[in-house]
Amino acid sequence: MFKLFINNISENRYLVFLNKYKFVIAPLIISIINFTTIYNYDRFTITTTNNLIELTTNIYIIHYTIDLYFSSFIYKLHHIISILCCYIVYNSNYKYPELIFMINNFEVSTIFLNLLLHHNNIFSLKILFALSFLYYRIYLFYYFYLFEYDNEKFNMICNNNIVYYDSACIIILNTSNYIIMAMNLYWSTIILDEIKKFIINSNFIQNSNFIQNRKSLKIS
Repeated sequence: MFKLFINNISENRYLVFLNKYKFVIAPLIISIINFTTIYNYDRFTITTTNNLIELTTNIYIIHYTIDLYFSSFIYKLHHIISILCCYIVYNSNYKYPELIFMINNFEVSTIFLNLLLHHNNIFSLKILFALSFLYYRIYLFYYFYLFEYDNEKFNMICNNNIVYYDSACIIILNTSNYIIMAMNLYWSTIILDEIKKFIINSNFIQNSNFIQNRKSLKIS
């Protein structure tokens, strides 16, 4: 009985740690790295840039591995793809920093999403999540992909990769890239639908109040 009690305490502490890591530590660390590098990576030496990317990929691998425990199917798929890509980039001689730091900034919206899981009634967090998601995951990334993306640099990630053959590496990265893009589009449609519902409901409430005020004026 005492052993079971101790095991329960240990399990609870473990879950508390996982929750703190998932909701606070990992997103915070990743975000700090993102904000200090996204506009300044070209000022760093190649070694410093590679070290930063290797640090973030390690954090991602740990974070997504832990988060698999909590996740639904679609998030599990997202995390497994992300882990594969992180592993490829980590073991690559060339990291394509412009693309990697662009993708890293996807996690800015994750900060607000994680806060919303604990404070769902705070409207400003919903706004910040929606804006950061649409800005970083849709606008900035698709702009980059359409106008700044360099296929030669992308393929260089797979040149002489330590873990994968070049052809297999390119297939994994391209497939993963398209799946993540599709997921972000899917999630963005959900966000836009929620915004649409909010606007419609707000207009309905305003119109109802307006009609009610008109009726009260007529009665008086």
